[in-house]
Amino acid sequence: MAGEKHTHDLPGRAVMNSAQSEHNKQNQYNQKSQVLISPESTLTMVTPSWPLQSVAAVNPFWYLREKSFFQVATELSPILHASLFMPLQYYLEEFARGNITDSSIESVLEEYSGQWSELPRNVDDLIQLSRGSDAMIRRYPSVAEQIQANQYWHRCVVQDLGKMAAAYLDDQQALAPFPEQQGTFWQAFQEAMKYDRSMEAYGAYGFRQYVSELLEQEAEEAIQTVLSKMGLVSAEAQKLYLQRLLASVLGWATQFRYLEWQTGLGYSVSRQTSVLDLLAVRIVYDYGLFCFSQDTDFAPALSFWQTTYNELGTRTDHSVHGYRLHYVWQCAQERSFQKRVASSFVDERAANPARYQMAFCIDVRSEVIRRRLEEEIEDLATIGFAGFFGLPFAYKQISEKKPASRLPVLLSPAFQVDEEPRKRNGVGRKSLNANLILSYFRNLRKAPISSFLFVELFGLLSVENVVRQTFHSLMRRFRGKNLPQRFDDSRTIPDHKALLAADGHTLSARQKADTVRGVLRHMGLLQGMGELVFLVGHGADTTNNAFGASLDCGACGGHAGDINARLLSALLNDSEVRGELKAQNIEIPDSTLFVPAIHETVTDTIHILDENRIPRDRLKEVKELKRSMDQASAKARKERSVARSRVLDPHINRRPRNWAEVRPEWGLTGNACFVVAPRIRTRGANLQGRSFLHDYNWKADDGFQTLELIMTAPMVVTNWINLQYYSSSVAPEVYGSGSKVLHNLVCETGVQEGNGGDLRVGLPIQSVHDGQRLVHEPLRLSVFIEAPEDAIESIIRKHQAVRDLVDNGWLHLLQIRPDDLGVFRRQPGGVYTEL
Repeated sequence: MAGEKHTHDLPGRAVMNSAQSEHNKQNQYNQKSQVLISPESTLTMVTPSWPLQSVAAVNPFWYLREKSFFQVATELSPILHASLFMPLQYYLEEFARGNITDSSIESVLEEYSGQWSELPRNVDDLIQLSRGSDAMIRRYPSVAEQIQANQYWHRCVVQDLGKMAAAYLDDQQALAPFPEQQGTFWQAFQEAMKYDRSMEAYGAYGFRQYVSELLEQEAEEAIQTVLSKMGLVSAEAQKLYLQRLLASVLGWATQFRYLEWQTGLGYSVSRQTSVLDLLAVRIVYDYGLFCFSQDTDFAPALSFWQTTYNELGTRTDHSVHGYRLHYVWQCAQERSFQKRVASSFVDERAANPARYQMAFCIDVRSEVIRRRLEEEIEDLATIGFAGFFGLPFAYKQISEKKPASRLPVLLSPAFQVDEEPRKRNGVGRKSLNANLILSYFRNLRKAPISSFLFVELFGLLSVENVVRQTFHSLMRRFRGKNLPQRFDDSRTIPDHKALLAADGHTLSARQKADTVRGVLRHMGLLQGMGELVFLVGHGADTTNNAFGASLDCGACGGHAGDINARLLSALLNDSEVRGELKAQNIEIPDSTLFVPAIHETVTDTIHILDENRIPRDRLKEVKELKRSMDQASAKARKERSVARSRVLDPHINRRPRNWAEVRPEWGLTGNACFVVAPRIRTRGANLQGRSFLHDYNWKADDGFQTLELIMTAPMVVTNWINLQYYSSSVAPEVYGSGSKVLHNLVCETGVQEGNGGDLRVGLPIQSVHDGQRLVHEPLRLSVFIEAPEDAIESIIRKHQAVRDLVDNGWLHLLQIRPDDLGVFRRQPGGVYTEL
């Protein structure tokens, strides 16, 4: 650490004689090489990570999708120093449990035998080969990782760079601001290095002198200068080296990528910087150690490092081939799962329109509660639709400076909705102002000086809150049916009367009608509306949980879906909007009432929202249905509590308020497929909470516009969710955020595991592991679509991103044939074979 005392006894500090030193310097000069790549080309391995307040699941390989899944998995392995497949022993155990079938293995071996001649010819040979040693992971290190085996210098570099990045991204929490925050990170680093001597304190004497030349250049120029001086002679070696540098600070890189992503969508961001700036800073650290090592006994390790990279230009077998057995097992496991899902499809005709309808998010947790509700309420039909309910808006809360986007992160908001106080029962501005004062009071804990005095000055005032929270926690253990505070609808409402467009004008009734018309069309509700249509968003009620937003609705940008449900219900119940819809030949029956609700996913309780807006003559009917909902919720709770593992607290109402709870629920653990078909196809089938369900009737889809929307938006979002869970499971040390027990919040946007270093990305280990075994089964997403083949293919041809995902194996696409409901698997190029 920077505060430790370092002397010339530090390993590697023994100075060589002058002849050796001169020889090394001359040798280094002779190895100067031409820069053969653009540093920008190496940045595709970095995807954005969203702040914890509105965290969104991300496919960590999104910018690599033009390559095949297998190619990326094998190419990244030596860069990440991790495998992107499970160990062979895992697949053997899954085979022994019956989760991988002989027929699936045989079909995969037959498919790839022509491509890979060394594959075994039958199941027995595959098992025999898999019982040997697992694939060796070839590692290509940075200079900091190479020069000392105990990784001392790597830890120093990551710690120091993490300190710089955290200070640069700090948003008015630090007492003294980081220099040049208004500029790029590279500019801020240049300024800070005039004074910072941390690397010398760690023992890298002369570090600032070595890098002084680089600090006078622009970021990309500095990278190219270092590449030319490090003696890496091939383009492949240079690219691999830069990618390893990014991988060593992947967490911070994703934060910088997020700033770029938001800028690209037109949002205002706090810092104008890029991943390239971070890469430039990271390579400066490596170059300083590169020069420092020339005159120490680290020099032989440095020579070996150069040789390792330069062999890439001459060897023909540098690609990792050891994962072919893993890939066969992975495909066989996925194919076995696909067959189980396909066998559960129901061959029935659509029933008559139901009296009651409930629209849920396509989230896998909705599958369980939908199935239980349909069992409990006879005349009920449930609908699966994107959880933001097709409303692309930003929501401006009274207590917040900026509006928060309540839509998928792939989209930009089309209008803004403001929060307004209710003016009834004495609840209004005074109550809201009291909340603002309390919020300001709580923020004193975060200020640099008051944070030290907060407990001493105000600790006694917190006793009442501690007692109250403990009492509520105990009461929830026995009751737990009250509306959680975060969904409180008694104080404020989303103002559906004054929706502000991007240009600042207020949307007219006709424009509102145009918006909800598209929603009704894509939900399949232009005809056959029930008497009561519940719009059910979802969100999780947890406490002391930095990753709480990861349990909320991904389609709502990492927020709960209550506001979206309340807004759409208000619009569809509005007489002016209904009048405009009627003028467009879309008539909502007078007897139809839209009711907002929220599915609280920790307890699986459904809460009715805005009850005061329900007409009195309908309120009794709603409350009777609510009792049936509670019974369905109880069954769903029982099922979900043990579906993945039995380690969850059995006192389900205690989980939301337990400050020490690391697993309030399993979230989307287990997700593996996405079914795009009429609900009748899966109604009654137990999909074990592993399927995203989107209602879709191709016969009612004129021009297949709804199918195109599904394949370009929800299918992409579910792919992001699926691959985040996959990567956090197979490579938790790289794409997982470690243990919640060790987390420290940084800039309120990310976490470090411990007191410094790189940010951790992805999911905590507690989200996918129960302490004894992996709970999430890492499978790529299988998408089942009931639609004509030519319609599916026309959309794939039209959209490059969709074509990349499907043709390159980032997900599996399977067609449910409309004529006979046979399931056919799509292969690259548009060839369909029966599953």
